[in-house]
Amino acid sequence: MTSPLRLERALRLMPAVEALEPLRMLLMAASETDDARKWSSAGMYLTVGKRSVNVDTLRGQLDQLMPRITDHVTRLYEAYITALAAQHAGDGAAAAHALARAADEEAGVRRLPQARAWLEVAFRVATELNDRGPEIEILNRLGETDLALGRPMDASRFFQRMLVLAEAGFDHDNVIRACHGLGRAALARRQYEGARAWCLRALRHAAGGSHALHTVQLERTMALTSWRQGFKDEALERLAVAITTAESLDAPAEMALLLKTRGEVQASTGAAEEALASLRESGAWLRRAPDDPALRTDLHLALADAFELARNPVEAERELRSAEQVAIEGRLTDRLVDVYLALGRLSGTRRDETGFVFFEQAIELAHIMGWNLALEGHVFEEYGRFRHQLGSRDEAQAHFERAARSFEASGDSAAAERLRTETASATA
Repeated sequence: MTSPLRLERALRLMPAVEALEPLRMLLMAASETDDARKWSSAGMYLTVGKRSVNVDTLRGQLDQLMPRITDHVTRLYEAYITALAAQHAGDGAAAAHALARAADEEAGVRRLPQARAWLEVAFRVATELNDRGPEIEILNRLGETDLALGRPMDASRFFQRMLVLAEAGFDHDNVIRACHGLGRAALARRQYEGARAWCLRALRHAAGGSHALHTVQLERTMALTSWRQGFKDEALERLAVAITTAESLDAPAEMALLLKTRGEVQASTGAAEEALASLRESGAWLRRAPDDPALRTDLHLALADAFELARNPVEAERELRSAEQVAIEGRLTDRLVDVYLALGRLSGTRRDETGFVFFEQAIELAHIMGWNLALEGHVFEEYGRFRHQLGSRDEAQAHFERAARSFEASGDSAAAERLRTETASATA
């Protein structure tokens, strides 16, 4: 058997070609930590790039991966042929539906930019129909995809058009979804009063109808908005209402998400033990829900924050390493960036300069993903805070300025202005 190869070296051999993306994800998932390095003095600074890949093992796993890739591509081709046949038969709605099904295939393997490309074509088809139903549905999907891609301004435009069409058609369910989408997009841009207004409008539409799940989700967004505004008691009250409503539904994933959010808010008030209790309860609900690696990763991240608050850095690091493993196995590169930022922050709390390796790994992973400008801004903002915490003010300011430029390039000038204002006062 051949000797293992360092993952970072293996990735350097791989060109940034879209066709190789499944292999890149497999390469990361197949990597393993060298036990000798894991338990050495440098073990606490290990990142995914320092893991090892055995070429023979990778070749065996590739044999298993190829049929799945073939099946995935086949389904995409079949969706296109179905859309083509439907268009030829004059059934535009069926064509749009087939194209949206291809988008679902791509989203299912977390290829969101590719999913968005299919949805754009589906949208063009849907706009030519007399029935606005398919267009409304695809607008919702485009909005949700752009939110997931960190593009809230683009998401807002889709949700706004969706709202206009839904109101014209007296489609209350989609009015609620559009308003909620606009609220979450506003929240992502830190426009808290706008987020609150849109969610309240959606709640008014949901009142008195069979919209319990919508109400639960809206109350959580309202709680997040209140929390970000500093109204922590109000956030906890909103979550209590949502949890009470969710208990009457068969929705374990929603309960897990609500309890995770409650734990995060409790941690922000300094109530470490209450936060840990909520987060453990969230984990119990999550075990009853369909597997969701992203939510599992987020729960480990929240537990790490709570353990750090409880002055238990050993458990905090253990939770972050669990989050790292789930993200690697689940091919969640975006979540892996969050994990390394959290490990970097933990290093900053310890005033450990070696923690810079986590930020450098986050930058490398974001580069592999194809730079999302909002993500780039977030990474460099966190890196700047780390450098400032350790007294490297000039380097911190350079990172902050890089972050601000990235926010501006992404269209989020408010985030750029916020960062420049905050850092100007912090470095004065």
